[in-house]
Amino acid sequence: MKQYLQSHNSTLQDTYYYGDSIDDLPVLQTVGHPVCVSPDSRLKKTAVERGWEIQRI
Repeated sequence: MKQYLQSHNSTLQDTYYYGDSIDDLPVLQTVGHPVCVSPDSRLKKTAVERGWEIQRI
């Protein structure tokens, strides 16, 4: 991912990542725009604490 971003003159801070599970937490923590979509209860709690966007579908 980092190599792709570098080749497109972008950074992780410019990147959006959409996750729904606490298993997505490592990636959500590294991007500039984390978005939680219908998150499980543990991810929702983390998202609320960190002020991340939460979407419901």
